Amino acid sequence: MTELFNTPFETSLRVLLTLRVFGEDMTLDKIAAADFITIYARDFGIAAYNLNGNNGFSFSEATSKRTLVGKALKQLVLNRLVTATQNRSGFTYEITAQGAQVCDELTSDYTEEYIALSQTVYKYLHGKSEIVILSEINKKAICGKEE
Repeated sequence: MTELFNTPFETSLRVLLTLRVFGEDMTLDKIAAADFITIYARDFGIAAYNLNGNNGFSFSEATSKRTLVGKALKQLVLNRLVTATQNRSGFTYEITAQGAQVCDELTSDYTEEYIALSQTVYKYLHGKSEIVILSEINKKAICGKEE
């Protein structure tokens, strides 16, 4: 049976949507963090529900999320849906016009919900450094979702 969930393909669609909503160059870590927070927005106190449902092990996904996003980004760059730019601190990624077109063609309730939550996450993360964002995820993973 072919897997669809938690695959680089599924992740690549969410990466494209994240890059489209954020509208800026992003590092792999920031993309992975934004995607994670978008999926588990309730656990961060910024939405009434978690997009993929409640999961007692949600924070155990944070580590594997980075690996999946990395694989997805490689495919997206090869398919010219995302560009990679090298700088002093590594690589940043930006959606291309072709990638934006793919986003425009994604029509489902899940896509609409993901975009709406991603817009909320963008506002939530705006002005926070990548270190602060990752620290927040780690703190919640260690201390528990409810503080």
